[in-house]
Amino acid sequence: MYHTALILAKVQEKPGVYSVGQLANGKHPLLASFSQSKTRERFELAIDAFYIGGWVDTLTSEIIIELETCGFDLGVFHGIANQTLRIDIDLHFVKGTVRLELNPFDEIWVHFDTVQGGKDSSFCTSKFKKSMHLHTLPNLACEPWL
Repeated sequence: MYHTALILAKVQEKPGVYSVGQLANGKHPLLASFSQSKTRERFELAIDAFYIGGWVDTLTSEIIIELETCGFDLGVFHGIANQTLRIDIDLHFVKGTVRLELNPFDEIWVHFDTVQGGKDSSFCTSKFKKSMHLHTLPNLACEPWL
């Protein structure tokens, strides 16, 4: 199980005046160690209220992603590129599904199907149904015919 939290910093600038800001999430150590291999290719996509970043291993087809929505870190997810990686989201401000799939042309696609959570959660426009190309795996070199 993965837990994430919004961390805020409250500062009293002078008597009666405060500022509240969100502290940036640190990078995941799992992502940093996964990126070290030469067979791993980085990809990133920021669209609407979503950010997806990660790596795909071109040798083993392993895929690891980090997913954010509306500035909130939803965690690190691991899968195999030739199997659908599905993330169901059920938060106060957004509900729906994010899927990653590998098509027959060695392209990784991400499919968003989300709606705004509650009727009072208008701070994040997350009603979104779209498919986007995320990454193309390199063609494998094959032996020429003799």
